[in-house]
Amino acid sequence: MTDLKTCPFCGSDAEIDTLMIEPGWWTAEVFCIGIRENVCSARMVCGGDTEREAVEVVTKAWNRRNEE
Repeated sequence: MTDLKTCPFCGSDAEIDTLMIEPGWWTAEVFCIGIRENVCSARMVCGGDTEREAVEVVTKAWNRRNEE
């Protein structure tokens, strides 16, 4: 299980979905579950050579926040 921060825009939870585009290339998408209620449409897609790599890259990008 991957720990995702809440949506930076609306505060809803987020989920990950993965897809193998072709052998040796995966995409992972993080999306705000607020999309189900039409309150938010935040999403982020990243790729990698393996499913695990794609998930790690998109999780790191989604969880990045400006710390002030």
